[in-house]
Order: sequence, then C-alpha cells, then structure tokens
Amino acid sequence: MKKLLLTILFTLVLGCVSKVHQLKFEVVQLYCFDKGNLDKEIIFNYMIINNYDKEMKYIDAKVIVKDMFDKKILNYKILSKAFVGPNTSKLFKSGIDVTYGDECSKLSNVKFEDLKIEFEVEQIAFSDNTVIKF
Repeated sequence: MKKLLLTILFTLVLGCVSKVHQLKFEVVQLYCFDKGNLDKEIIFNYMIINNYDKEMKYIDAKVIVKDMFDKKILNYKILSKAFVGPNTSKLFKSGIDVTYGDECSKLSNVKFEDLKIEFEVEQIAFSDNTVIKF
C-alpha cells in the first residue's frame, strides 16, 4: 500500500512540474492615448526575444499588468501570429480600445517603472509545425 501511495504521489509531483519557456518579453511602450470624443486607447508596444534555435510561428500568450499592490490593471492576450526568427527579436505594436473601461485611469495612477508585468505563455508553434505546451 505504501509503495502504491508513493508511486501516486511521485506521479502527481511529476505532473505538476511545468516547462519554462525560452522567450524573453520586454514592454517598450505602455500608455493611454486620448483620441478625443471620449475615445481612449492603450498603446502597447512590446518586444519578443526568441531564444530558441528555430523560428517561432505562433504563440498563445497573455500579458498581465499589475500595480505594486498586485491589483490587475490590464489583462491582454497578445497577437498569436508572431513570426520571430531563431535567436532574434521582433517589435510588435498594438492598440487596445478602452473607451468603456477604466484601464486608462488605473494606468495613469502608476509610474511605468512601478508596474509589474507578467508574461504567461501557454504554447508556442514553430515553423517546423512542432508545438510546445507549458
């Protein structure tokens, strides 16, 4: 019985171990832009550095921006089509319409250097059609 229990516990521990991706994520710009007529947009430009030895084709990932108290300001699913060559980087530019949200007011209350940015990768597809899940 002890052997069976140890085997089950060992299997559970192995199942909980997750892979760590080899991508690096850097926020280049993150600010609120008032387009007039009460329309607002968050400008979100970021760089992905691919530290793999093959080209990344697609990515399933999101970015979570929090303040120093870990209160969520922004939860953003990044573009899935992300062709980034092996051991290179690529800049991505995006805008998020937040006309009806309060993200701009939350973002303007925190200095850029005080933001906590989490990059969560679910899976990556490469140009050879292999997929890694995390």
